[in-house]
Amino acid sequence: MNRAERRKAEVRERILTAAFELFLSQGVSATKIDQICERADIASRTFFNHFPTRQDMIGALAERRLVNLHDVVFARTTVPIPQRLVAIFDDIASTLADSGDTYREMIGEMLTAADHSAHRGSPFHDTFVELVKDGLARRELHTHHDPQIVADIIVGALTGAIVNWVPLSIFAFLYGLSMDYEVFILTRVREEYDATGSTDEAVVRGLGRTGRLVTSAALILFLAFVALASGPSIELKVLATGLTAGIALDATVVRALVVPALVTLLGDANWWWPRRRKARSAAL
Repeated sequence: MNRAERRKAEVRERILTAAFELFLSQGVSATKIDQICERADIASRTFFNHFPTRQDMIGALAERRLVNLHDVVFARTTVPIPQRLVAIFDDIASTLADSGDTYREMIGEMLTAADHSAHRGSPFHDTFVELVKDGLARRELHTHHDPQIVADIIVGALTGAIVNWVPLSIFAFLYGLSMDYEVFILTRVREEYDATGSTDEAVVRGLGRTGRLVTSAALILFLAFVALASGPSIELKVLATGLTAGIALDATVVRALVVPALVTLLGDANWWWPRRRKARSAAL
């Protein structure tokens, strides 16, 4: 390592050390890049030369804190592999339980950032691949799956979390999609009611004429979200899985059971507002 590279490594280390200390003292969300630069005694331009974004810096900090994970995991040579895996989660849980809010926030951000660098072939992922292979060789693990897939599950359990924007996004998508088709179904039911004057007959005819179209649309969306769930990001997997489950629930339970049952149960009460509006318009 030449002098320039050594200087660059020293500055990078100062940035990470300053960020870690500030995260511990005041929390991740309350720490600004300017504060990190001031504590590390560097210019803002120098910070962005090392880390293009704040998330990149948190990811580097996560890699730095997890660099000794391999040694920790394989140091317990006398402990069976399943117990070692359980011990990792127990250690994390006990550490978080005994820590303050700022430390828990920092660990959460670091684990989220670690997800982006926990792809196959990364040191973090390879540690668990090696651990699974060791367990299979010692006959302490029995699985028909590839060690890479088992490692994916372990890493996902460690780094995966429901990010705050995921539930809101799932609700917004599902609300818009479901309302679109519910209105389509009920509009057809209303047309049949105007033609027959019977709510029960309108429900049967309305669903009979819209059922195939609505079900086909739901199937297309279901398959699209299943494909989306195969993406590399944990957040993307969680979002796509939630949307897939929601579409399946909406197509099979809400559209096919709940909506027809409620419309049939309410009978003529479904149409009170249009009828009242027509009566008022006729009076005028």
